Amino acid sequence: MVGEGGTALKTANGGLNWIQQPMPYPTAPYWDVSFIDTSFGYVCSSSGIVLKTTNGGGNWIIQLAGDTRSLWTICAIDTLRASGGGFAGKLVYTTDGGSSWLSATGASVNANKIKFINNNKGFLASDGGLYKSNDGGVSWSRINDLNMGSSVPQVTNISFPIVTKGIVSGGKMLLAKSTNE
Repeated sequence: MVGEGGTALKTANGGLNWIQQPMPYPTAPYWDVSFIDTSFGYVCSSSGIVLKTTNGGGNWIIQLAGDTRSLWTICAIDTLRASGGGFAGKLVYTTDGGSSWLSATGASVNANKIKFINNNKGFLASDGGLYKSNDGGVSWSRINDLNMGSSVPQVTNISFPIVTKGIVSGGKMLLAKSTNE
């Protein structure tokens, strides 16, 4: 779990106890965290900073995801691929474990949450609506299923509790469910 003021908490007993982890930037805001297993994961922060760990947060490798615009969400797909997004239309991806981060195409929106349901298919909740990627976050296209009249709904969060069933929430009391990916 991460948050503002350098908050990075870890549990080893299902959430019964939480321990603050030493982080490279002890006062930085950490916006999102994504792990693929108990060892490998990413944390994103302001100024385009991404932290990668391969030992469950014992050590962190500092990376810069493209430019210095903040990343508000990150999703680890596997040990080589991840996708992130944030401020002022920043959408990035990596295919080499974060050694290099490239700009994604097809959307220029403030990203709120990115969630992948398999190695290629992912969804992006944004201030410009809901987007989908079929290529690991390299490109994004808008999903127009969320009909909110003449305006594009702000989508603030997305969750897939089961791979085929997704839920999005957002502005104007948006709450929508998908049962087919």
